[in-house]
Amino acid sequence: MFDRLLLFIYTFIIACTMIVLMSMTFDWISYKLAENYLDNLYNEPLVRNSLLIASIVFLMISVRLFYLAIRRNNTRSPAVDLPSTFGNVSISMETIQNVALRASTKISGLNDLKARILMKESGLAIELRTKVDGNIPIPRITEEIQRLVKEQVELLTGIPVDKVSVYVANIVTASAPTLRSRVE
Repeated sequence: MFDRLLLFIYTFIIACTMIVLMSMTFDWISYKLAENYLDNLYNEPLVRNSLLIASIVFLMISVRLFYLAIRRNNTRSPAVDLPSTFGNVSISMETIQNVALRASTKISGLNDLKARILMKESGLAIELRTKVDGNIPIPRITEEIQRLVKEQVELLTGIPVDKVSVYVANIVTASAPTLRSRVE
């Protein structure tokens, strides 16, 4: 957000400067007025000091924006690194999250599944959030989710799962479909 504000200020100052230069080029600002301004700039300490402060601020903004333009972005997403006999294998957290969600979808009666993966020293901590069907006992379905997600993540990634937490956000009741009569 701060960098966007700096870019806005920088662009605004450049635009104003270009308008003044265009006005001078088309003689909308008279030569006499420009000469008076330059005379004040060299002879009046208040004008000179104000312009000096503005120039320093503008230079700092320029350096910051230049740094942002040339710096390298570390766009690598968080991952778990596993050593293997031939080198390292990195599995992204997004991949682990997708494995957990795919394992959860094998269980019927779940809606609006969301997963969050945390890496702990003892293994992965998987947090699932879901809504469940109101006709299925919650303890039974949550135990099944925990077991299946733990097994699938460990099987497919080779990373130990420390715990699987399930948060039941709400109960979804399957209502009878509403039939609309069609009048012809």
